[in-house]
Amino acid sequence: MIIEHIIVNGKRVVITSNGAEYNIHIDTYLSMSFDVGQDVDIELILFDSNKRDALSKGVSYCSRKMLTTRELMNKLAKLEYSDEVIDYCISKLKEYNYLDDYKYAELFAQSKSGAKGSMYIYHKLREKGISNKIIGELEIEEDLEAMLTILIKKYGEKKEITYTEKGKMIKFLCNRGFLTKNAIKAVDLYKKKAF
Repeated sequence: MIIEHIIVNGKRVVITSNGAEYNIHIDTYLSMSFDVGQDVDIELILFDSNKRDALSKGVSYCSRKMLTTRELMNKLAKLEYSDEVIDYCISKLKEYNYLDDYKYAELFAQSKSGAKGSMYIYHKLREKGISNKIIGELEIEEDLEAMLTILIKKYGEKKEITYTEKGKMIKFLCNRGFLTKNAIKAVDLYKKKAF
């Protein structure tokens, strides 16, 4: 394809050939250094431009909020980048340490522990695309004192609780993702607490 016209407009370059206009990334234009009258492979130019656009978007997304690999892949797929371009972008962002699923899982677990149980945290991490291998490497301990605080906030400071109330309290903690054995321990601790 012979380039007929080139217009540089900020971070974009518009090249014209056979009446068709192609909008490409400025870095593609600068790195490939083509000029008017030159015969070029437009598919190669567009592919390089898409890689640079996707990488720029990926950096922008990751600089605003920590994302998992799957979350970023979904965002880029919504922008209709090809799988090859998305894979390139993901690999570069991992290389530059913008994406780190293990670090994401650690920070997510830290932020939720205390208020939510380990089962809740594991489930949410799986939903976000964190691998079972990474989840298995996490050590999430459920703090009985934090669970006691949750019970006091929900049920107040009662002197006596019935068997039915104990069951409801255990179920409440389990619904927040705490392990049943720890929920039972926390409710027993609640019963023993002198208010």
